Amino acid sequence: MAERIRTAGPAPRRVFVAGPPAGPRALSAMWWAFAGGGSPRTLPGTGAPAHRDGTVSAAVFSPEEYDALVDVLPVRPRLVQLVGGPVPSDLVARHFTALPGTRLRADFAPADGALPWISREFTAAGGTTSWAGTIGAPLPQVQVSVVDGRGRPLADGQTGELCAAGRALPFD
Repeated sequence: MAERIRTAGPAPRRVFVAGPPAGPRALSAMWWAFAGGGSPRTLPGTGAPAHRDGTVSAAVFSPEEYDALVDVLPVRPRLVQLVGGPVPSDLVARHFTALPGTRLRADFAPADGALPWISREFTAAGGTTSWAGTIGAPLPQVQVSVVDGRGRPLADGQTGELCAAGRALPFD
């Protein structure tokens, strides 16, 4: 959470989340909200009127959840934080079409985990996605590598298993 606060800023007053209350994204949203003095909120149903009371908010989703909601989102957050797997470029484009001026960040966290390995902020330029050419920036104290079946590092461009190590992870 310290890294998210450093790169995205403290959580706003409200952090909306979809999905089960004890799921990885809900926990991620809760930690972020509490660390910044905000409060986690359940996302209202898609038929509910959008919250427009001027209170600054953020929303935390998996890329799959956001894909289903981006066009009918019942809140208007200043920041959308995606947690989980990769973010397709068409989802990034749809985000900036539906919510121009709303920041979009993603934390890659394998297996839907709440502890991210890599973070990235997406931008839009002229209606198209602006890519920096990399997946994102590694988080401190986490080393990610691609290895073969015996755990040996592979050269760039080879296919293998994605592995992470470091003190920031809760397991070896």
